[in-house]
Amino acid sequence: MRVLYKDPKGHLLRLFVDTPDDLWHLYNVIGRGDRVGALSARRQQTGKDKIREERGEKKKMWLAIDVEEVEFAEFSDRLRVSGPIREGPQDLGSFHTLNIEQGMELTVGKEEWRDHQVDIIRQAVESTTRPLLTFVAIDDEGATLATLHHHGVKWVADIPAHASGKAYETRGGGTDRFFGDVLAMLGQIKKDGPVVVCGPGFTREAFVKVGKDGRPELFAGCHSEGTGQSGMTGIYEMMKRDIVSRVISESRVGQETAQVEALLTEIAKDGKCAYGYDETARALERGAVLALLVTDELMRRGKAERLFRMAKRTNAKYMIISTAHEAGKKLMHLGGAGALLRYRVQDG
Repeated sequence: MRVLYKDPKGHLLRLFVDTPDDLWHLYNVIGRGDRVGALSARRQQTGKDKIREERGEKKKMWLAIDVEEVEFAEFSDRLRVSGPIREGPQDLGSFHTLNIEQGMELTVGKEEWRDHQVDIIRQAVESTTRPLLTFVAIDDEGATLATLHHHGVKWVADIPAHASGKAYETRGGGTDRFFGDVLAMLGQIKKDGPVVVCGPGFTREAFVKVGKDGRPELFAGCHSEGTGQSGMTGIYEMMKRDIVSRVISESRVGQETAQVEALLTEIAKDGKCAYGYDETARALERGAVLALLVTDELMRRGKAERLFRMAKRTNAKYMIISTAHEAGKKLMHLGGAGALLRYRVQDG
């Protein structure tokens, strides 16, 4: 996400949606009563009697609405924002839905921006500057490493295979020189995003196995898929498979699922945890919370603001968990809020 403009009073932002994940961030920021503007299609008035069926063609126009409903269609990468039109060339007061998608600009205006909403925008902007994922295209002749950014793919290195024959074979429980060189380079360039390994033949599978055994921290959330060729050609082949939105979405869901599962593990052993709104709030008041988990549904009901304020005051991390997947539904059954604690909190 990019901030294109911020008005001097700080009420209105003009934003650019870089990735499908930005739509999820916007879903957690935009609420009822906000004013949101974007280009949208609406039938042009013809000047004829409005009772008649004849209507003009749909035209693109900038419309701003006062938000009444927000719907995140995660599987179609679209955010639907609905409400009466307040700014635009026509139909003021009429109900309209803005369909916000990747690659669009929009404005979001609020009477007051909450601290956690500012944090969400800031984190989304920061993620734009980091690589989304790292590619390793590999075969028995060599490997190509590249990083994917919002502006495109950046080549990093070509590493030739040293050994003749099956360069992917392991020796004595270690890795051969070729795999060792690739793993060393991968360790230097990989940031937060997952690794995508591609290429033809068995070399790819062998490399992933060696990597998971020897450098598991690099291969968490790794995706491995066969391609007809290696090198940049193989990487571009992967790009055509819409790997970006799929991997990023799975990565976020994976992170949220891991946190909820960690909470459930602590609950099962009566460990360092709190769950349910009231119990979580008490743990926050005592400064015992290490990580706060809140569902998007609880947040949109307006019940999470107090929890976010306390988390910020006590330097606790927080994560918004989507109820569109199973982890979010599990947390909702626990009251929509939970926390991993620094230490156990006794009642009373």
